[in-house]
Amino acid sequence: MPRPAGFNAQALREIVRRRRQKPEQREAREARQALIDEYTAALGGLADLPLGAAAIARAAGGELASPV
Repeated sequence: MPRPAGFNAQALREIVRRRRQKPEQREAREARQALIDEYTAALGGLADLPLGAAAIARAAGGELASPV
């Protein structure tokens, strides 16, 4: 019983799902995640730039005020 013990059931299900994968699938997923992490680090300051602010606003469904 994970919940009474203080564990996150969704996280535990994800762990079980990953362990059921074949080693090749697991390696491919880890490689994709490493690439995503690398891109995220490279784009770290993007939110501070106008392009990043516009992308965040668009993803949130908001509108960015047009520059005057």
